[in-house]
Amino acid sequence: MRKKRFEALLLSLVLALSPLSTMQIQAKNVSDDTNVKTAQNTGYIESDLDRNVPVHRAGVAAYAMLPSAYSTDIDACRREYPAVRDQNPYGTCWAFSSLGLAEFDLISDGIAKKDIDLSELQLIYFTYNFVTDPLGGTKGDTAEYNSAEAKGSFLNFGGNYEMAARRMSQWVGAVKEADVPYTDAEKVEQSGLKDSYAYSRDVAHLENAYCMSLKEDTDGVKAQIMDHGAVGVMYDHLDKAMAKNQKGEYTYYDAEASGNGHAAMIVGWDDDYSRDNFAGYAKPAHNGAWLIRNSWGSYCDYFWMSYETVSLGEAAWAFDFDTTDAYDNNYQLDGGLNAYPTEFDTLANVFTVQDAKAGVEAEELRAVNVSMMHNANVSYTISVYTDLKDPKDPTSGTKQEKATTTGETSYAGIYTIPLENAVELQPGTTFSVVVQTDTNAVECELEMSIENGGQVIWSCDVSKGNEKTFYQYHNKFYAYPYGNACIKALTSEVKNPAYKTGIYTENGEDVYYVDGTRRHDTGLVEVDGVRYYMNDGVVQKEETVVMQEDGTWVYINEEGVADDSYCGFVSYGGSWWEIRNGVIDFSVNSVDEGIVNGEYGWWNVVNGRVDMGNTVAQNAGGWWCIRNGKVDFSYTGVAQNAGGWWRIENGMVNFAYNGVVNSEYGWWFIRNGSIDFTYTGLAQNEYGWWRIVNGTIDFGCNSVVDSEYGWWYVRNGQVDFGYTGVAQNEYGWWRIENGALNFGFTGLAQNEYGWWYIRSGMLDFSYTGYVGWYGVNYRVQNGQVIF
Repeated sequence: MRKKRFEALLLSLVLALSPLSTMQIQAKNVSDDTNVKTAQNTGYIESDLDRNVPVHRAGVAAYAMLPSAYSTDIDACRREYPAVRDQNPYGTCWAFSSLGLAEFDLISDGIAKKDIDLSELQLIYFTYNFVTDPLGGTKGDTAEYNSAEAKGSFLNFGGNYEMAARRMSQWVGAVKEADVPYTDAEKVEQSGLKDSYAYSRDVAHLENAYCMSLKEDTDGVKAQIMDHGAVGVMYDHLDKAMAKNQKGEYTYYDAEASGNGHAAMIVGWDDDYSRDNFAGYAKPAHNGAWLIRNSWGSYCDYFWMSYETVSLGEAAWAFDFDTTDAYDNNYQLDGGLNAYPTEFDTLANVFTVQDAKAGVEAEELRAVNVSMMHNANVSYTISVYTDLKDPKDPTSGTKQEKATTTGETSYAGIYTIPLENAVELQPGTTFSVVVQTDTNAVECELEMSIENGGQVIWSCDVSKGNEKTFYQYHNKFYAYPYGNACIKALTSEVKNPAYKTGIYTENGEDVYYVDGTRRHDTGLVEVDGVRYYMNDGVVQKEETVVMQEDGTWVYINEEGVADDSYCGFVSYGGSWWEIRNGVIDFSVNSVDEGIVNGEYGWWNVVNGRVDMGNTVAQNAGGWWCIRNGKVDFSYTGVAQNAGGWWRIENGMVNFAYNGVVNSEYGWWFIRNGSIDFTYTGLAQNEYGWWRIVNGTIDFGCNSVVDSEYGWWYVRNGQVDFGYTGVAQNEYGWWRIENGALNFGFTGLAQNEYGWWYIRSGMLDFSYTGYVGWYGVNYRVQNGQVIF
């Protein structure tokens, strides 16, 4: 964490509290729209802070060196930062902008590179679907999406920066895109995500979140852009306000707030950006614009927005992330997404240290995370008490004077505040964190919900009356009944050197240790000859997967172990792959036996992947007809691959077959197992002899045709061995006897058209005269007998 960033963020949908009466506090009556929001299907749900931000007063001198323009080169932004993501087809701009802030901050800090890609889908899913934190402090908080009433996807009901910040401060979110890719959105919408994806896969922690006034503290916002790379804003997008100018830049200026809510990032500014550059339906009165990063892919990836844009919200949000903090545990009670200050200036949370676990002697309390979203410039004092004698009295233990920490915030927000000195905590003991402020600033979680058409489609409830959050009144503490304070205790683990290199079980998980220190490795780790698949130091046992290691894709079994002996098929990335001796063998091109999608069979493998198409493919046993990726042993007919069409019998190519066969594609001449599309002639099957033209039976043929077997009379494509008479082809009329042309015949012959004079097998139309036939002279004129 950077010491210069002692600031924070968050918006809320509030439920206020009335003044206390003697020792009691009561809930104040509120209108429905304070903690119930209506789904707009636009992608952004406004909070009370978006249009009403607590203003930080830093003084003019604090920003005396700000440039008039910063980060104005769009091409440079494209080179230095990740490509603009595409939220299509869902209303998820809030998540894309929030994680874009995380990526820009980490890149600006030099912690991450341009290729960083954090999962929006994971944040979206666990914003709407709550999982109790690993230490159990948020038990009783819930978030439930009512798909039956919603009549639509939670991916379209929106969110905002406050919801994102609160979830990420709970250490939910900031996982790799590869773990929960956005391309899986439809599948996740239907089947959900396993709870283990909520907390165990984060690659960075939200340290601080700041909510600033874009209009009243513009210089402060600019300073945060320079510090963090970007800030997040919202506006009401109006299509007619967006246009491309003559410079080829997209510009945006609206003169009315009538569009749909949209979240985007400010990454730069130019105080002198000309008003004449704006090409939309209206022009601003003055120069000056923000450079905006969008979430629509390459379309309008970056555009200029006038300072005077009417719908632009007042709040600007900055997120401060870190991957190098020393915090192993987040003790927290608030799992909600909505919070608001109470009527009290002193609040306390009581926590119980988790039981002893492998490799850990104790824990050190190093920092406190506090939410103060609705107040700026708050003076605070943090006190820590250990070994509480009464868990209902947060000051009944030993006050750790060396840990007492004082300071003042700047912006409204969420702050991670390092203690002056760390406090050692023993397993199973109870401790408290007490936060006193000069105004009622520390927030407590409150329930919230989203309605659509009068029906509650999503509700986020909070646990109440658990007697772990306390407020101070007249120097005495009382249990707060309406929710839990947004005060978190961040600890690091003191390692036990007795634990040598190995895998140790703790809290039901197998964890990797080296010389008493828990190693947060991710990837394959070898221990005593066994390679384990680790994610943040925990063996991944949920399901069979494949993972890439040094250019090789390794099979991981259900125990989280790289199984070098495994041979079979495994699903990964939407495809099925063949594993040979524990790795994907991309050189495999064969038809192999196994189970795919729960179905046993012989499957066509192309470059290591099961090809679910239709073809004819080979293995050591022969060539096979593949239907939907699998050998169809029931099929007899013809089937195609890149090499041609083949005679299939019971699923297998019969290379010995020569003849004429029928299939769903027609009748074909097969030579040596393959359709011979070059052959024209006569060919035989069990039904007779057939006229073949370019490999297929010509059923329209009624003629005398030539072949390597002689000249034959063909009727409807088939040689008519029962026919004797006179028949025609393009060369003339011929004497046919039992289907064959008789070139040795000279005499008279009959067909349905009469009697004719045949010379050497062919009707002689040139002959006129007399012909003797069986002792009778017949008069012939132009080849035809005249009776």
